[in-house]
Amino acid sequence: IIGRCAILKKILKEESKLVEKIAEKSKMNYRAWYHRCWLISYMTAEQALQELDATRNWAALHVADNSCFHYRQKLMLRMMGNNNKNHEDLVAYSAEFESLQQLWKNELDWNQVLIRRYIGREALWLHRRFLSVHWVKRFGAGQNAVWTSPNEKANSTNHISVFIDNELNLLQDCLRISYSEFEDVQSQAIHSASYILWLSSMCTRQCISITPSPPPETSWPSDIGLNEKLRGDALRTLLIKLSPERTKLWQFLLSNLLLSETEG
Repeated sequence: IIGRCAILKKILKEESKLVEKIAEKSKMNYRAWYHRCWLISYMTAEQALQELDATRNWAALHVADNSCFHYRQKLMLRMMGNNNKNHEDLVAYSAEFESLQQLWKNELDWNQVLIRRYIGREALWLHRRFLSVHWVKRFGAGQNAVWTSPNEKANSTNHISVFIDNELNLLQDCLRISYSEFEDVQSQAIHSASYILWLSSMCTRQCISITPSPPPETSWPSDIGLNEKLRGDALRTLLIKLSPERTKLWQFLLSNLLLSETEG
């Protein structure tokens, strides 16, 4: 390929296509995907974005392949890494921040569509964990945010609150169909519950405030009560019914929720 292609951009494109063909013929070919991830280190942020768009349809047709979503994560981190630099030009930085934020939201929305369409696919839920942790950490408010746009300082906590509410709605929708005897449907309920418990734990570890900072004369509660919304015996009973072999795990996770809420 190097002998026929003098331009690095074309070499990267041809190599990426080659890996995709190999992945199509050989499922879960980790060596091929590792090579494709290695190519990202030679891509510009613009090339990474083009690759992200170009591989979207392929990923949608291979929702059980965790490697293709890991590849998308590497591409997104490549674009995000371009933003972690000195921000002397605030106008350009703000525009880039908003572009990344929209990119992340689009990926979250697309991921949710796939989760609802292809029930019980663990790779989709693992990808959502990646998207969620960076959404909260990168676009969260206050000192916990890795970086925040000058135009977003007043609104970033609202983004997190809306995000949390959306995740809870997704959980409720997944649990409504959990009484089916089909294995995929039951797996969907378990994956969704595991995800929301993980999300709550992650927010607690990051000490992320999900309520906007109030004016001095206003008093706000300390958080939106994510843990409180997950309390009760209904979730515990359902999880134990669907996956009795993990009873101790569910009890441990739910007990930690109550403990963190008490300490908070």
